[in-house]
Amino acid sequence: MRRLPFMDNLRSIAVLMLFPYHTCMVYNGFESFYVKDGVVPAFSAFIAFCHPVYMQLMFALAGVSASYALERRSLGAYALERVKRVLVPLIVGLLLIVPMQTYYAERFHNGYTGGYLAQYAKFFTPGPDWSGYHGGFTPGHLWFLAYLFVISIAAIPLIVVGRKRAAQPSSPAWTLPKLFALAIIPLLMQPIADIGGKSLGEFFAFFLLGYFVLSRGAVQRLLANISLFLTICACLLACLNVVFVLRGSVGHWGLWFDAYAEWLSWVGVLALVGLGRRHLNRESAIGRYLARASFPIYVFHQSFVVMAAYYALSLTAATALQVAFILVISFVLTIAAYEIASRHRVARILFGIK
Repeated sequence: MRRLPFMDNLRSIAVLMLFPYHTCMVYNGFESFYVKDGVVPAFSAFIAFCHPVYMQLMFALAGVSASYALERRSLGAYALERVKRVLVPLIVGLLLIVPMQTYYAERFHNGYTGGYLAQYAKFFTPGPDWSGYHGGFTPGHLWFLAYLFVISIAAIPLIVVGRKRAAQPSSPAWTLPKLFALAIIPLLMQPIADIGGKSLGEFFAFFLLGYFVLSRGAVQRLLANISLFLTICACLLACLNVVFVLRGSVGHWGLWFDAYAEWLSWVGVLALVGLGRRHLNRESAIGRYLARASFPIYVFHQSFVVMAAYYALSLTAATALQVAFILVISFVLTIAAYEIASRHRVARILFGIK
C-alpha cells in the first residue's frame, strides 16, 4: 500500500490532540461530560475552534487511506480488513474500554458507591440517553469506529463506479474554486442519519471527498502551494464559529449557519492537508512509531482521560494542576496500554494493532 508520510503524521497529530481536546471537555461551557468541573471560557473556545474540523479531517484521511489501500487490495480483502481492523476493535472496546467511563461518570454525577462489576453489568442496560452519564450503555468515543465501519462498507459500490470512471479520459485540472464548491456535498448529506449531532451522511461525504479528491497528487500539490491562504481562511472562519458558539447564537441562523459550518469544515480540512503536505512530508522514528500506535491510542485514550479527571478534581482545586495531571497521567497510561497490547498476539488482534 502506498504511504505518504504527511498523511500518517497528520493523522497522528490529530489523535494526540485528542488528549487536550477531551481534557478541555471537562471544563467546557455548552455540554456535560463524564466528569465535569467549572467552566473555563478559554477551553470552551478551544473546543469551538477545533470541533467543526476535527472528525471531518479524520474521516477524510480515512478516505485517502482507503484509496491507497485499494491500489493493491481487492474489494473483498479491503472489506475483510475493515472487519479485522475496525469492527473487532469496536466490539472489544465496547466490552472492555468504554465501561470505565460510565463507571466514573456514575460516581461523579450520581454518587455511585458500588463496585465496578456491578456498574459494568448496568452498562449493558438501556439508560435515559446514550451519554453514559447515568451508567447505561454508550458507544463513548468509539462512535467513530462504528461510523467508520459502516461508511467503509457502504462506500464500496461507489468505489466500484469510481474505478470504472477512472478508466475514462482524465477530467480537467482542479482549481481552488472547484475545491471550495465541493462543500455543497457534505451540506446536502448532513441531514442523513444525524444521530445526536453526529451525521453519518456528513462524515460519509468527507470520506468520499478524501477517497476521490484528496488522494490525488495534483490536489495535494495545489493545497500545499496555497496552504498559507487556506490556513488564514480556515482560522478566520473558526474564530467566527467561536463567537457564534460562546454567544449561543448558533440556532438563530438555521440553514445559513449549516452552510457556513460545512464550508468551515471543508476549508479547514483543505488547509490541514495543504499544511501537512508542505511541512510534514518526512519520516522519522517518532513518526513511524505514532503511525503504528495512533489507532490503539484513539481506542484507549478517552477512558484514561476520564479516569484521570475524576481523581484530579478530588486531589486539587487548582485548574492548572488538574489539567497537567489529566494530560500526563492519561497519556502515560494510554501509551503503557498500547505497549502492553502490542506485545501480545491476541491483544494485537483484538485492538486492531498491526
